[in-house]
Amino acid sequence: MSIKGCRITGPARDAMRRKLKKRYEKGATVRALAEECGRSYGFVHRVLSEAGVQMRNRGWRVRKTRPAAPIGSGPQHSMGHPL
Repeated sequence: MSIKGCRITGPARDAMRRKLKKRYEKGATVRALAEECGRSYGFVHRVLSEAGVQMRNRGWRVRKTRPAAPIGSGPQHSMGHPL
């Protein structure tokens, strides 16, 4: 995407900003984008901020939850009574 360490300005920066914004909004992480374009995490974060992107919280991915256990199926005392 770019030569590492070279300053990116003008139309090239605008194009990078649009591309990174699109990829981030589709779910790519800042770290993955940085690796793809050969830039630092900070650079990519700054470009996304310039693009007005609403940054996700860390750990944003929704994890699948286990179904709720049926009532009365919780831990029980050794005598067979619920705790």
